[in-house]
Amino acid sequence: MPPGPAGNPADILALCVHAVGNAESESEIRESYATLAGNALGAGEVSLALHSALSQNELVYQIADALSSPRALNDLPTLLQEKVGRPVSEEEILAWLTLGAASRSDGRPLLRPVVHGFIRGISGAVVSFPENSPEPKLWLAAEDEIRAGAATPITLISRSRHAPRAGSTTSLVF
Repeated sequence: MPPGPAGNPADILALCVHAVGNAESESEIRESYATLAGNALGAGEVSLALHSALSQNELVYQIADALSSPRALNDLPTLLQEKVGRPVSEEEILAWLTLGAASRSDGRPLLRPVVHGFIRGISGAVVSFPENSPEPKLWLAAEDEIRAGAATPITLISRSRHAPRAGSTTSLVF
């Protein structure tokens, strides 16, 4: 089991991401691994050495096992602490996943993390299509659009020849 990171996990994650993003810098990847794992990466081609080292790492195994089914990132630290007996931060998990994705054996990474981000819609948001602009405009609240005088006037027409009334609208005329 690797010891906890000696430095700030957020800084180590940033180092790992930068190193992996800089494809020409084997030395940065080696430095990232050493900072995270507490020991030097073995000799040889860096992606293969990473694969070899990470495939023998108990924490990496536990991370991969925990992620064998979809799981929220914020659930992992507690689960991993129970399994490995030490605190494991989200940043440390992401750093291991970053290095695992950069490792290669026969062209395949040891870890293939898939991250999904979910956003929630904004209740009451309105999109309008101003007459003077080819672009739509997003309003975070319909009231903002009305206050700005940008609301498109709508005329309600009922089926009958009588005056429009609530609930009887069948078509809209702009």
